[in-house]
Amino acid sequence: MKEMLKLSLPRLTEEQLTTVQTFSISGSEWKKYLEWRKEHNETCSISPQRQHEHFEETGEFLTGAIGGGETFSFSPNGIGVSVSVRCDKCEVEQDITDYNLW
Repeated sequence: MKEMLKLSLPRLTEEQLTTVQTFSISGSEWKKYLEWRKEHNETCSISPQRQHEHFEETGEFLTGAIGGGETFSFSPNGIGVSVSVRCDKCEVEQDITDYNLW
């Protein structure tokens, strides 16, 4: 008979279950993001023209109807939080972390 792997997970309190974790972007990280976005919009393999063509062909948007198109990721570690942004159209990712803040 195969042995089953048993995981022991801690029981969370009600307070732990309702705690909200928020992340923020520093001014220097926001500046890096804006610079990346401007450059990336000019070089993205899914150009605005291609997005329009895709919509004309399929009737579907490549990104959300209210914008979007980018995903921010926050990765806490022992000394700080790394921040990256990813283009949802072509999946190019850029680290915008300001390591001087660590």
